[in-house]
Amino acid sequence: MKLEYEKIFIFLIFCLYLFLIMIDLTFSLPPGSSDHRTCSNTWDNSCDSGSLNDAFNSSWNGTHDLGCSGVQNMGAGSGQDVQEVYLNATLIKFGDAINATCQFYGGLYSTTNGTEWMFYYNGTEGGWMELGRWNDTDNPLNVTNRTVVFIPNNTVGTHWIRCSYRQNVFPTDFCANWTGEADFGIRDNDDVNFTVTDYPKYDSWNVNVSDYTELNRSDAILAYAHWDRNVSFVKIRHNGTGSFQNYSILSPYPGNWTNYTLNLSNVTEFSQVGVIEVSYIWVNNTDGLENYTSPAHYFNLSAGNPPNATNFWFSYSEITINITNKYTNLTIYANVSDDAGLNTVIANITYPDGNSTNATMQGEQPYLNEWKTWNYTFGNDLHLNTTGNYTVRIIAKDLGNQEKASGVDHPVENMSFYVNDTYTLNFTSNYTLYMRGENVTIQALDVNNLATDNVNWIVNVTKINETYNFTPQATTFNYTILTNDSVGNYSILANASRDNNTGNSSWDFNVSRKFIISFTTTSSPMAKGSPFNVNNIIVLNARGTEHVFPFNVSISCNNGGYEYTLRSLSFTNNMNYWGQCYSPNSYSTPFNVTVSVSDQYNNTGQYIVNLSTVEETITYIGGGGGGFAPPAKEAEKKCEDGTLYNQCSPDRPLYCSNGTLIKYCSVCGCESGYGCQPDESCIITKEEDFNFIINLTEIEITQGESKEITSRLINTGNTILNLISFLNVSKSCCNISIPSSFELNEREEKEFQIVIRIPLSANVREYPMKIGIGTEYFKKERTINIIVRKSYYHNSLSDMEIELKNLEELIEEYKKVGIDTRDLETLIGYSKVLLNNANESISTDEIIVLENSLSDLKNNIVSVRSSLNSLMTQRFLLENGWLVGLLLIMGLTTMYLVPAVLIPLSKKEKELLDLKREEEALVISRVETEKQYFMRKIDEKTFNGIMIKKQDRILKVRGLIKENEKEKEKIIKSMSPAAMFTWFGRGIKSIPKRLLKRKKKNNIDKNGKTE
Repeated sequence: MKLEYEKIFIFLIFCLYLFLIMIDLTFSLPPGSSDHRTCSNTWDNSCDSGSLNDAFNSSWNGTHDLGCSGVQNMGAGSGQDVQEVYLNATLIKFGDAINATCQFYGGLYSTTNGTEWMFYYNGTEGGWMELGRWNDTDNPLNVTNRTVVFIPNNTVGTHWIRCSYRQNVFPTDFCANWTGEADFGIRDNDDVNFTVTDYPKYDSWNVNVSDYTELNRSDAILAYAHWDRNVSFVKIRHNGTGSFQNYSILSPYPGNWTNYTLNLSNVTEFSQVGVIEVSYIWVNNTDGLENYTSPAHYFNLSAGNPPNATNFWFSYSEITINITNKYTNLTIYANVSDDAGLNTVIANITYPDGNSTNATMQGEQPYLNEWKTWNYTFGNDLHLNTTGNYTVRIIAKDLGNQEKASGVDHPVENMSFYVNDTYTLNFTSNYTLYMRGENVTIQALDVNNLATDNVNWIVNVTKINETYNFTPQATTFNYTILTNDSVGNYSILANASRDNNTGNSSWDFNVSRKFIISFTTTSSPMAKGSPFNVNNIIVLNARGTEHVFPFNVSISCNNGGYEYTLRSLSFTNNMNYWGQCYSPNSYSTPFNVTVSVSDQYNNTGQYIVNLSTVEETITYIGGGGGGFAPPAKEAEKKCEDGTLYNQCSPDRPLYCSNGTLIKYCSVCGCESGYGCQPDESCIITKEEDFNFIINLTEIEITQGESKEITSRLINTGNTILNLISFLNVSKSCCNISIPSSFELNEREEKEFQIVIRIPLSANVREYPMKIGIGTEYFKKERTINIIVRKSYYHNSLSDMEIELKNLEELIEEYKKVGIDTRDLETLIGYSKVLLNNANESISTDEIIVLENSLSDLKNNIVSVRSSLNSLMTQRFLLENGWLVGLLLIMGLTTMYLVPAVLIPLSKKEKELLDLKREEEALVISRVETEKQYFMRKIDEKTFNGIMIKKQDRILKVRGLIKENEKEKEKIIKSMSPAAMFTWFGRGIKSIPKRLLKRKKKNNIDKNGKTE
């Protein structure tokens, strides 16, 4: 393991060594191709291009030609020369250092000496400066990198680095020029440039107001700065929103001015009031260098005037009055403005129970007193879950935490709206007569008469004394009158509920299947055997209006057996059937035309017109002639507005009486909001309306019990109401106790109890109970579904009745086997009397009698059952004698085998096992003693003494083993009938002795001495 650790340690040392070598190589390598390098003025162009003297041509101070004429006669890269020039940056700012590297080739000849130089030129003053000088003998015949790091002077503009190589000749200037000397003539000059720049500087920075000047929203101030050069990107920073943010200043910037207008009416940029800090203007110049102004400036933005709310209102769908239902999405709207910007707008809502809560309204920030609408909608975090009056107060707070509230200092007062929990059920078609196939549609309307979606319906439809229940969830309830539905009287009792809003109502209507048919024919009598027309066939439903479903029309022209024609026509009204029917070809013959109508819903109708042919004409000579003209059909009589005689005009309460329109409101009724007067005219009535509230639609009550339902009446009208109660519930259901009348003052609320008592005899089922409260003119109804549950008494009585029947059958079985059961039969007879009493008490609703009867009946049943249980053994013995004998024999055998055989045999087996184990242990011990003696661990005398004892014990144990084995065999042999009978005989004989012995012992214990 130690060797493995040593190997790992050596491997880690080796890795570290390689890593250090790589670092050393990295820092010793020349700059790579990704570094800045150049020759002459072309960046990223190699100096080793074959051109001579890549030095720039320029003049210094206008007099010195800085171009060089050195000769590079060995060819590029093949002789002593400058191969590359590298810089680590192309642009630096004042005070930054730059890294310059000249890459020289040291020459082909080891005896040749050369000199390597690095020069710096700042472009303005000071001329060329020597940065370094090296002799190529330091590293001949190889590429050498000479690096200098220095800080250029603070001159903005282009700066130069020159790398020069000279062989055997010292320079006379900053160029390695060839002057024709008799030498190798190897000279090379290569240049690289870079730019030195500085931060942009400002000489002016301010805002056009004094620090901490108080300003209003209507003000706008100017922040400005002037810079020493052109800038490319500018921002201004301030904390007008509560946190510091930057805002761009738009370019261009003429004259190097950067200006920004702080428009204080912009609430988005200045959402806070109070002290605002304008921190600085920040710039970035074309060289990528940045700077910012200092110090910060400040001004104080006034909170201005408090906020203002001109009005607020409520809206839910098409609500026109301030009333809605529970759990609707009512919205509170408010118009609010402020001259400094709003912080929050709160709707303070007081519920009917007096508790208040705040709801944060949503809206836009206004700009300089511009009105904006703020809103809050119920249903997200707050719910309209209680009926009653809600009061709303609008509280507006501006950015300066100035607050105003409606009803206190707003020009508007607090407002209220009312939440109701009732629906109005609208029987949309509201006909008194329907035909098969038509829909009866019920719609639930809220307090604003708006249709309610996804309503839970409980609808009972009674048709010809048969009731059907429906519980759909839908916007409307539709009942389609089916093809096989009976005609006659129908009633619908409907309950609609959603979100604890309920509505109840009922309607009665008739169902018919008869069409109303009319048509015209050629006048009768008509010529014999002549064709005639059936014109203007019109089919109407039972209400006398156009039938909306397709129907078939058939025409039968019966001419007394001479001719029969049948035609079917498609669904249309005003049909004509021309020239297809013929009159009988005989005189004075009656016949008829029948039009029959039917549709797919089993609606039918028939209209028969009786006709005849003309009588035979007898011509008298010299006599005159005569003719017959059938009377014209009397026109329908109407009043001047088109109302038929003895009918109500659409303009109620007018009635058409013998051509004159008279007021008859007791028959025709009045328009909504009007009342009928003794003179049969209609006048505007007082507003009489109320809410009838029951907070449940279903209740479960057990037979024989009572429950109370709390109800409320709210007078929502403007007059005193005297109301009476109406009750409609099956007589077999229950006993209802409700006040018969109520008097409600204007806007008064009253609470009352409806007590429902379910008799013991009521059937277990559901009973719709319709409760109406109202006046002779109007009433409001609520339906409660009463669910009757079976009582404990009924269950107990049923169980006892079954138990009595079972006991009677058992008693009969006991009697058959010979057991005397007369007492039990008498008790059963008395129990039947109690059972009859209990059933009678249910029909008479006497619960005390029922409880006593059930208690006595239960005791009798327990007594009979107990007696039968005690006789069960006797019955068993009588029915199963042979089995009892067999069981007795088996029991006696077991009584003998267990104590006389099995237990002694088990003991002997255990004793034998213990003796054999002891024998085995003694033999082993003897052998061990012999080993110790032979090994001279004990002497002979000791050995003889031990062996005598052990051998003696072994012999005794073996004797006991033989003795126990004999006794075991003896016990096994005792398992015979003879031995068993002998054992029982000894036991029976010993019984008197044991009894006598026990008696003597008891006397001794009692008297303390022997008698």
